[in-house]
Amino acid sequence: MKKHLRLIALLLALVFLAGCGMFAPIPAPTDPFDQPPREHNPARESVRVTIPEGFNFVQIAQRLEESGVVSAEAFFHAAQSFEVQSFATPFDRRSAFFLEGFLFPDTYEFFLDSEPNEVLRIILNNYASRVLPMMATNNTGFSDYEVLILASIVEREARSTEHMHMVASVFYNRMNINMMMQANPTRYYARDVLGPSPWIPGDASHWLPLYDTYIHNLARPDPRLPIGPICNPGERAIYAVLNPATTEYLFFFFGQDHDNHYSRTYAEHNAAMRRVGVCFGACPRC
Repeated sequence: MKKHLRLIALLLALVFLAGCGMFAPIPAPTDPFDQPPREHNPARESVRVTIPEGFNFVQIAQRLEESGVVSAEAFFHAAQSFEVQSFATPFDRRSAFFLEGFLFPDTYEFFLDSEPNEVLRIILNNYASRVLPMMATNNTGFSDYEVLILASIVEREARSTEHMHMVASVFYNRMNINMMMQANPTRYYARDVLGPSPWIPGDASHWLPLYDTYIHNLARPDPRLPIGPICNPGERAIYAVLNPATTEYLFFFFGQDHDNHYSRTYAEHNAAMRRVGVCFGACPRC
């Protein structure tokens, strides 16, 4: 009985001393993930980058590099092997730049020194949210990818929304009678963009048969269309291809009066060009 009383007295004394601060509590085990970082990590710096309508892959890659977002070469290699999850991409990879056409023109905010896949996800998610709802209305008889190819040509051929709808109608009218599209920008793309590119093999003579619309190439999925888009079209051009004007025109040109002119026959076309004159060289693109 005395032993029990002595033990109780000892415990009461210890409690009293701890309450007076003479014994420090034993700290709990520390989780290393709860520790503050050893060095301060400031928020990543970002930059706003505008991709204009009609920019091609090379122009976009160069702009991203000039803005400090990602190197052009790293962006190219990432894009060539990127697997898009949110929408279907073409199975045929003979096009020079796999994601040409899908890099939606807009103003973006990117982190400096980003991973290329991070940049691609931002751009492609924007394409999915902005373009896929438009493609859901596609009743043209062409696949969504073919619409995108045609929109890329319209983007390079027309300046205003009205002319985009008119030019789209001309190309549809030509294809409906199996006439060659004869769109100059497809030649320029093969010659001036793909020919001198340091990233892809072959000179312009290699790419012309795949992109030139002055020929019908049976090696292309649709002999009338280039193998892939020639730039990245904006909403206006895509909408115009999905909703072309109703015309009987087969010819058009951009005149020295800085306007488009449309004709039903080749004779009318030549007469209009003699009367107005064709805008070449320093004239802004039609």
